[in-house]
Amino acid sequence: MFRIASLLLASALVLAGCGGDDGDDATTGPATLYFHNQLAASSATDVSVSLYDSDGNLLLGPAGYTTGSAETAAPTVSSDSATSLLASNDSGDLVTRRLNLQPDSAYTLVLMGSVSGATAPSLAAFQQFKADLGSDQIAVSFIHAAPSLADTVLTVATDVSVAYGKATRYYQDAPDGSGNLSVTVKDDSDKTLATLSCPVKGGNTYDAIIAQADYDDSDLALYCQKVGG
Repeated sequence: MFRIASLLLASALVLAGCGGDDGDDATTGPATLYFHNQLAASSATDVSVSLYDSDGNLLLGPAGYTTGSAETAAPTVSSDSATSLLASNDSGDLVTRRLNLQPDSAYTLVLMGSVSGATAPSLAAFQQFKADLGSDQIAVSFIHAAPSLADTVLTVATDVSVAYGKATRYYQDAPDGSGNLSVTVKDDSDKTLATLSCPVKGGNTYDAIIAQADYDDSDLALYCQKVGG
């Protein structure tokens, strides 16, 4: 059961849409992206995605559905307000989004939605924050990336709710006796949808992504991305 101890910091959604402010001053210095492919599809081919920068350079991929922490897929990109990312599969381009990144920062980048369903593919980037913790504590921010529940606000603890495509603030907690983060996920009518867990280690900060169990499995799962990989 998730137990809130204290509020740490707001998680920042930093992807600007096509109609965003293009007049921001450009910054220099690298930003690191930890990519999670949580895209729903009917086949593994449809969900096999490659990620490109604004110059057409391949950053990573093809990458299948993410079912853990993206420790090995962390491209570094320019922290420039004009930087864009393109996600595509064998059938064509899925989504392009313009980034507004801070220099020397890390982000959890989540591809969510459905290739052919009602919820279109989208990219969302969340700036990571590493908390100062004791060895028996963790900090966690929850991200809602389950397209089958795109119209549902999910609750993971008292006064901790998250809408689709958004993230909560970071909260402090402790791993359970099995070394996991465990949460009961409810909908906005207080109906229990699932009890989920993911492995964590004390002293670390995590972005916990609530997503489908697999690209073709709408059951919920919890995937914990350790801040900093």
